[in-house]
Amino acid sequence: MKHYPPEFRAEAVALYRSRPGATIKSVAQDLGVSAHGATGLLVA
Repeated sequence: MKHYPPEFRAEAVALYRSRPGATIKSVAQDLGVSAHGATGLLVA
C-alpha cells in the first residue's frame, strides 16, 4: 500500500468534506490517485 504524507491526507479529507454529495471516485480523480487509494486516505 502506498503511504501518503499527512498533508496530502488532510487535503483529501478537506476536499471530500467540502463537497456535499461528492463520491470517493470524483475526489480521487481530482487528486490524481486511484479510487482504492482515495478510500485509504479517507477511511483510515
